[in-house]
Amino acid sequence: MAEYTLAEAATRLGIKEATLRKRLQRRGSREVAFKRDGIWYLELDDAVVRANVPGLSTPALSQDRQTDGLDALVEHLREENAWLRAQLDRRAEDLRWRDELLGRLALPAPALRRTWWRRLFQK
Repeated sequence: MAEYTLAEAATRLGIKEATLRKRLQRRGSREVAFKRDGIWYLELDDAVVRANVPGLSTPALSQDRQTDGLDALVEHLREENAWLRAQLDRRAEDLRWRDELLGRLALPAPALRRTWWRRLFQK
């Protein structure tokens, strides 16, 4: 565990100092903060710091796990996409079939009949 000022810790974590302060206020952070000589310090795990510093690589194992998780997610989304496309095609075919049936059942419009008073007065 290493000690950093809030500004240094925020830089190493890749976030703004105000964001870090808010996290500490909400106690949503796992880091340990303390005040010494009027300056706030934060104890950070070396792995957390190493993972967020540009130029330092994270362990290959964690990257492989992330990649495996992403690959599984992409595969799941592709399968779901294919299923949704099949549903859409099936629905479009059902609509075409319905329109065809309605077209066959449509009766011709009845001939307009003139009312008795038009027949009487409009010869």
